[in-house]
Amino acid sequence: MLGVSWKPYALFESEGPPAERFRSLFLPLLALLFLLYLVLSTPATPDLFIHLLSGNLILKAGRIPKADVFSFTAVGRPWHNHEWLYAVTLSAVADLLGAFGLHLVRLLLVFSTFLLLFLQVRSRLPPATRPLAYFLLLPVALLCQPGFSFRPHLITYFSIALLPLLLPPDTDRFHFHSFLFVPLITLWANCHGGFIIGLGYLSVWLLGGFFEKHFPANHTYRGPLRPLLFLLLLSFPATLINPYGFSLWQWLVRGLTNPLTGTHLSEWRAWNPKLRSPTTWAFFVLGAATLAAICREILRHRCRSAFLLSAGLAGALLAVRNLPLFALLVPVPLAAAFRSEVKVKERHERNSSRSASIRIVSNLALAVALFAVLLRLPSPATLFLVRIPDRMPRREMLFLRTIATPYRNLGTPLNWGTYLSWHLWPRYRVSLDLRYDTVYPLETIREWQFQIFRGTADALPLLDRYGAEIVLAPRHGPLEHLLASDPHWTARFSGPNATVFFRKPLLSLSAGR
Repeated sequence: MLGVSWKPYALFESEGPPAERFRSLFLPLLALLFLLYLVLSTPATPDLFIHLLSGNLILKAGRIPKADVFSFTAVGRPWHNHEWLYAVTLSAVADLLGAFGLHLVRLLLVFSTFLLLFLQVRSRLPPATRPLAYFLLLPVALLCQPGFSFRPHLITYFSIALLPLLLPPDTDRFHFHSFLFVPLITLWANCHGGFIIGLGYLSVWLLGGFFEKHFPANHTYRGPLRPLLFLLLLSFPATLINPYGFSLWQWLVRGLTNPLTGTHLSEWRAWNPKLRSPTTWAFFVLGAATLAAICREILRHRCRSAFLLSAGLAGALLAVRNLPLFALLVPVPLAAAFRSEVKVKERHERNSSRSASIRIVSNLALAVALFAVLLRLPSPATLFLVRIPDRMPRREMLFLRTIATPYRNLGTPLNWGTYLSWHLWPRYRVSLDLRYDTVYPLETIREWQFQIFRGTADALPLLDRYGAEIVLAPRHGPLEHLLASDPHWTARFSGPNATVFFRKPLLSLSAGR
């Protein structure tokens, strides 16, 4: 029904004698182990902790909080937790299965995403060349690997893999299962802001179909456009089925236009290639194939595929975080574009000595590759642990957890806020965390990130005005030197990542300096 040979066991299908069938298992097994290695070697990001914390809060309270309770700089301000459904699901699984449940969620999402892509790419290749699907998805996996943490981006990855099933870019027939796009976009809008990609995919598809139907002389698209236009018009109100209604779109516009996004967060900056990185070469290979496919599809007047490939490539060049989205969008149109070009001559030399030697060498090479991947796999014990980056203030957090103090307001850099809130809230409230575009005023972010933690002349008066009582100053940074020389602050603990400063109780916060 969905236009794909829906046989997951097709990964292991083979024809020929038992030895040939046994050899055919190596490639899918290598692919699965390689994907497992990429997933388990990706550490958690600080986003994980705010999802667990907010999900637990929703489960315990039975409602979605509409105002901030985790910080002292924005307490009571409206909070648009647009990823609430993912947070609740992740928290419920973590409560039931612990760290193993967290790994299980991301493994299921990642493996499902690549299984969907593999089946779609494989169905568009001639039978003799279907193993090429593994090699096409190799650069895709490398480009997606930075997103294989516990973030709700995995929902967007899975949803992107579903889009060509609902709206194939290489068929002209209209299928009523395309209307499954409406419930998909509704769930997507409650899990991650990337749902706008789904709307963009449908819009570009419609635009390409319109060009194919009315402008090229051969009229390559003969299917109906009105039902899909109705689907697009139906999808926009479907995104409003969320706890915040139209405010979700207001948040989305604010997040995309936030001037601090591109300057502070590296994933929003333009891609800077590094020749020693496998990701760079993966993008070069996939980008070159995409450019060739765009030219070919334009010459064939297939505007839908050409527009989708062009939009994906343009997005990848705009920001680092778009690289995985580009990688997931292009495999199916690529396979469709070069389907007629892939030809392999059939050889019937199975009984020849030369053919037997080739099979022996290939088996040995695959066995060595399999063994190498097995050696690189993390220990099975990692499935019961969540690895966090070394730069997180773990020892500093343990110190704050074990001491007795009446102080509550904890000044911390943006990247540490969610980690500290997960471990220390409600005893402490942080100054900033990664909800920078859903909670905090722009001025608050500017003052903390670009004045206080950079140790400018206004840093100490700003700490007084905000009522900060404890500050985690990054080691060897300007704020650490500034607080160490100020008589109103005292260093209580020095960890590997930060020095913990306490305000001396003799200073009145209401008094100016």
